[in-house]
Amino acid sequence: MHRNGLDGIVAFLRVAERRSFTAAAAELGVTAAAISQTIKALEARLGAPSSPARPATSG
Repeated sequence: MHRNGLDGIVAFLRVAERRSFTAAAAELGVTAAAISQTIKALEARLGAPSSPARPATSG
């Protein structure tokens, strides 16, 4: 899912909108694990967690 620098932001927004890693992944055509890795990479780039509690991967 690492096509460009916006992937992490897109993944984060989809998870926030859908409140589900699984639903966001299905919409973006990737696995929930890919969404999780992409958001972890975004968090690393920003130097902070994206939220205090991440949503569950089932949805």
